[in-house]
Amino acid sequence: MKLITPLLLVSLVASTALYANQPSFDCNKAKKGSTEEIICSSDTLMDLDRELSSVYKEAKKFAKKSDQIKAMQRGWIKGRDECWKADDRKECIIKEYKYQIKYLEEKYLSSDSTSENASIVQDIVGARGRDGEGILKKRGFVWKRTQKINSSSYTFYKHEKSSQCIRVQTKDGRYASIVDAPASDCNK
Repeated sequence: MKLITPLLLVSLVASTALYANQPSFDCNKAKKGSTEEIICSSDTLMDLDRELSSVYKEAKKFAKKSDQIKAMQRGWIKGRDECWKADDRKECIIKEYKYQIKYLEEKYLSSDSTSENASIVQDIVGARGRDGEGILKKRGFVWKRTQKINSSSYTFYKHEKSSQCIRVQTKDGRYASIVDAPASDCNK
């Protein structure tokens, strides 16, 4: 019995470590020699896959139907899978992930365009996070939730009277952008 307990503990720790770093998909279903198999064998690629999955899910909330974001993502996966032709497949896949993450963040999550509703608070873009939060409260906005993606935080505020929802991107401790957000983002 004394021997079984340490073996059980070692087994439990090993299995926890084994599953601690997983990509957004099931590695057990990866085909031999596939891009997915390479991703499952690299901590860096598994991290990038999870990061892209998170960015993509958030980007879908802000994409227009005409953007066809799902079709675009499927096309990106096909392009990523073309890395089998590269001399260094792993490096090629890493570059593809980094490019797609940057593309989605720039196109959907760090919008430079301002919307009609968010325009009433554009004057605080560039403010320190804590200062901006005080100004938003004075203007009738209530904090609803915050989500961290990469080096940015996305905080959702709902206006008490109009019920409009805005998304504030904070980067390096300062408000980087303020845009309208779907009402559902403030109701979670």
